[in-house]
Amino acid sequence: MDKFLTKFKTEILWGGGFLVLVIIVFVGITSQKTNVPVDEKGVVAGTATGIAPEVNTEQMFNGKPAKDVFTTEVPQNAQLTKTELIVPASADKTLTTSARTIVMKVSQNGFDPASITVNQWDRVELVFSPQDGNYDFSIPYLGTHFFAVKKGEQKTIAFEMPSSGTFTFECLDACPASGKIKGEIVVLPKDIKQ
Repeated sequence: MDKFLTKFKTEILWGGGFLVLVIIVFVGITSQKTNVPVDEKGVVAGTATGIAPEVNTEQMFNGKPAKDVFTTEVPQNAQLTKTELIVPASADKTLTTSARTIVMKVSQNGFDPASITVNQWDRVELVFSPQDGNYDFSIPYLGTHFFAVKKGEQKTIAFEMPSSGTFTFECLDACPASGKIKGEIVVLPKDIKQ
C-alpha cells in the first residue's frame, strides 16, 4: 500500500507540474496577441474589409520615436560652431579629429546656442551652464542625460557623434515653467570637414 501511495503522489506531482507548464505557455501566447476591436459579425471595427490596420513599426531611440531624436539630413548652409577651444584629439597628425569645447547657457528663453554644428567624430566637450534655475540636459540619440544642474553651476559632458545628420537635445524633467526646450546638433559628414 505504501508503494501505491508513493507512486500516486509522484504521478500527482508530475501532473501538477505539467499543468503549470501548460498554463505558463498559454498565458505567454495569449499575452502576445493585440486587442483589436471587432463588431458583432467578427469584422475588425472601423474597417470595410475586416483587415486589421497596420501595426506601427517606427524605429525608437531610448523610448522616443526616431523622427523626434534625429534625421539623416544636414542643412546645406551649416557652419561649424565657434568654440572656446579647439585642440587635436590626438597627437597623431594623420588623424583629423578635433576636440571642441562649447559653452552652452540655458534659461527660460532656451538653449544658447540652440544649434551647434560639429564634424562627424569630433570630440565635443559641452560646458552646460544654467542661468536662471535648475535644468537638465539630454541627447536622446546617445542616451546621454545630465540630471538637474543648479543655477550658477557648470557641468561638462563629453561625447562624439558617430553619424552625420541633425540630432535633438532637450531638457526632460527640470525645464522652465513654459515647458520643454529643445535644440539641435548638426553633424557634418567626415568628407565635408571645414
